[in-house]
Amino acid sequence: MDDAVVNALVAGVVLAAAGVVLAAAGVALVAVGRLGRQGRLPRQHWSGIRTPSTMASDDAWMAAHRAGGPLIEVSGWSAAALGSGAALLCVADPHWSTALTMAAAGVVLLGATSGVIRGVRAARRE
Repeated sequence: MDDAVVNALVAGVVLAAAGVVLAAAGVALVAVGRLGRQGRLPRQHWSGIRTPSTMASDDAWMAAHRAGGPLIEVSGWSAAALGSGAALLCVADPHWSTALTMAAAGVVLLGATSGVIRGVRAARRE
């Protein structure tokens, strides 16, 4: 095989894997955001907004997740959609796949961070 073909194949596999991972992370964020928004995410050390101010009490935990949950959920839906698109487009056009992968990573970073900031502020008011 030609080196260019092998390089393109490896790049496609890596981009597809990154898209799948981001889509899975998006699904996890949707679940955490929705459960938190609905007040059904119990205080624990595995998922959610885990900072000293949110872990201080059950009321602070619930306030944080009710406030930050919607942003976290929206960022999860966006990441799931963009990550899935990146995984599907990796064969057709690696440039679009790369752009979607980077966009999904940015959405997760900005959306989840915004949700955490909003949640921590709500927990401190509690």
